[in-house]
Amino acid sequence: MASERKFLEQRYRIICLRIAKVNNYNVDAQGNFYLAYQPDPNIDYSLLLESWLIQKLLNEVKEGYVQIALVSWRKNLGAQWQDHCNYYREMEIRYNEWAALPWPLRWETPEPPQPPDLEVKDVSSHIWVVDSRLLDVLDSICVRLA
Repeated sequence: MASERKFLEQRYRIICLRIAKVNNYNVDAQGNFYLAYQPDPNIDYSLLLESWLIQKLLNEVKEGYVQIALVSWRKNLGAQWQDHCNYYREMEIRYNEWAALPWPLRWETPEPPQPPDLEVKDVSSHIWVVDSRLLDVLDSICVRLA
């Protein structure tokens, strides 16, 4: 692509149009009304993640270094996510087994602890929750830039 930053600005505008709130009230699929400042259940969380990542890229990365930054972030965060998953694997298995129980058994069985989220603080002191969705969005932006 001729300009990485131009692509990011264009993509950011598209995402903002998709997630923009038109008025003070939203209506869900069942016809329920709620105030617009509440999260819209129809907005895909990956679009919000992508908009936040694009904002970070536009604010912190110079032209020509966007792809390098994305690959570096993906590699670093992917390694941390893998270590986190390996460390909490047994806890995740126990929780998933409990969640798969039928309701009568689940009420009688104490709920095991859930593994904690992997939170990473960036150089701007923003906290990012690293999970498979964030890594998928990073991969998606890399593919679109290529």
